[in-house]
Amino acid sequence: MNKRIVSMIRKLSKTEQEISLTELAEEFQISQRTESDRRVFLLSLVNYNPDAAREDVVQKQIAADEERNALPGKILYEQEHAHECFLSDSSFRKIQFLTYIP
Repeated sequence: MNKRIVSMIRKLSKTEQEISLTELAEEFQISQRTESDRRVFLLSLVNYNPDAAREDVVQKQIAADEERNALPGKILYEQEHAHECFLSDSSFRKIQFLTYIP
């Protein structure tokens, strides 16, 4: 059987060979898993909820935006209390520019 697979792969183009080898590797990995692992994987596929996945991505983006927006405030707070002085407008703009993440 292995010789037959090898001869079939040799007849394929380069990209088809890469795809076939990838599929064979995935099948081999799946065959090495225990039966319970396969069942858990299949159940996760059945219970996949695209709306929940999208909501999770949105929540992560909101958290990242909040963290990014809080950074200049943290820097200002530390600067004001460490040096007991307030920053000028130009210093504030410089901090905003340096901490800007698109």
